[in-house]
Parts: sequence; structure tokens; C-alpha cells
Amino acid sequence: HFDPKPSIIVFPSSTAQVQAIVQLANQFNVAITPSGGRTGLSAGAVAANGEIVVSFDKMNQILEFYPADRMVRI
Repeated sequence: HFDPKPSIIVFPSSTAQVQAIVQLANQFNVAITPSGGRTGLSAGAVAANGEIVVSFDKMNQILEFYPADRMVRI
């Protein structure tokens, strides 16, 4: 069992915002925990030590789909 204790939870909506978050975390030597589906099945993404949780909830649009390459740009 892990008790979540993040420093902050952020909800970026652009790649530029994610870049700024990473730069800030690097500047202050703070770890980042990405948050996607939050199933919590393995507790592998629990921010228990003051990390910055980066939720990708707002980054949920498919911009391009390349069926021949089996690739999606989101």
C-alpha cells in the first residue's frame, strides 16, 4: 500500500506546457510521475515522495492517423 503525497498535480494541454513542467522540475530537482489511466493495478505510478504528478487527461485528441505505419499522433 502506498499513500499518495504529491507536491502538486498539473494538467497540461499542450506539448509546450509539458516541456515547461519538465524544465521546472529539472531546475528544482523534483521528480515527475506521469498519470494516464490511473488503474493503480501495480502501484507503479504513485507519487508518494513529493513528486509532480503530470496528468495527461487534457491531452486526449488524435491529430493524425497513419494506418500504413500503424502510427497515431496525439
